[in-house]
Amino acid sequence: MAPMLVHQEAASASLGTSAAASAPTKTAHMVASAASTVPSSGISKSQASVAVASTQPDAAGKISLKVGSGAARISVVDANGKKLVFETVAAGSGREVSGTPPFQLKIGNAAQVQLAYNGQPVNFSDKIRGTTARIELK
Repeated sequence: MAPMLVHQEAASASLGTSAAASAPTKTAHMVASAASTVPSSGISKSQASVAVASTQPDAAGKISLKVGSGAARISVVDANGKKLVFETVAAGSGREVSGTPPFQLKIGNAAQVQLAYNGQPVNFSDKIRGTTARIELK
């Protein structure tokens, strides 16, 4: 329960006093009473905030795909099994998607596709077998 309390205090502090002033009285009373019942453990608020931050899910990754002169069949699946792209992308167009890494990509007509991960170009020419590439981005 202590991490949730720290999270609420941090959120109020980052929103400024106007957000804290507009909070319902019942919530303010609950926070105040919870704060008085939390034992002093010698952990500073900044240390507790680090503990809360470390329990947050991993940051999302961003994939950019640009198709050159020929259409490409593209499949992008994130770590949760969510299909972010599963289609034939027309020549001259592209896709940008975000999700949870690692990503599994299958690219047909791969020689016609440019790939970037988190803004950095990815050279996957060594992954092309025939016309298809299978790539994992972490």
